Amino acid sequence: MTDHIEDSPIKKKNRGSRPPNSIWKDINKGEAVGSGKFAASCKYCKNTWSRGEVSKLEEHLSNYCPDAPAAVVRKYMTKVMERQDKSKSSKKRKYSEGQKLNVGYNTPTREVLVNQLLERELAQVNFKVNSELEKETNLTLVFDGWTSGTHRSIWNFIVMTPSHKEYLYQLSDLSENSHTAEYLVTDLQ
Repeated sequence: MTDHIEDSPIKKKNRGSRPPNSIWKDINKGEAVGSGKFAASCKYCKNTWSRGEVSKLEEHLSNYCPDAPAAVVRKYMTKVMERQDKSKSSKKRKYSEGQKLNVGYNTPTREVLVNQLLERELAQVNFKVNSELEKETNLTLVFDGWTSGTHRSIWNFIVMTPSHKEYLYQLSDLSENSHTAEYLVTDLQ
C-alpha cells in the first residue's frame, strides 16, 4: 500500500478531537500558554495577546482591527452577533404582573460591563450600521477637526447617506502629524 495518512482528505484535528477554530486563519497562533490556550497576534494589525481567547480575538477582528479586510470584519461580526443572540435567548426571563424583581440583584461588575456588555453593544451597533451602509449608494465621507481642551488635534470622519443619516466612521488623534492635504488624503485611504 502506498497510501499515506498525510494525503488523507480528512481534516486534521487537534489533540482534543475538535477541529481547530477558524479564527487561526486570521490570527497568528503563538506558543501554548495553557491547555488549549495560545499566545496570539493579529495578521492584519500585529496586535498581540499573551493568552488569546477566541471570543476576544473575534471581537478584535469584528470591532477594533483597523487593517482587517471588510469580508473578515463581516465574518467575525456575524459570529459575535450569533454568540450574543444565543446568550440572550438562553438568559431571557419573563415576569408576570404580580411578580416582584429580585431586591437582592447584584449589579454587574466593572469587568463584566467593560469586557462583555459593552463589547456586545459595540458589536450590535457596528453590525446594524454596516448592514444599513451596505444597502446605500452614493455615500459621502465628511471630516472635521478641532483642538481639545488638552491641546490635542482631534479629527472625526463621518459617513453620510443620501437621506442625511450620519455614522461616525473614525475618531482620531492626529496631534503628532502635520495637517496638510496630502497627509489627510493618505490618512483617509
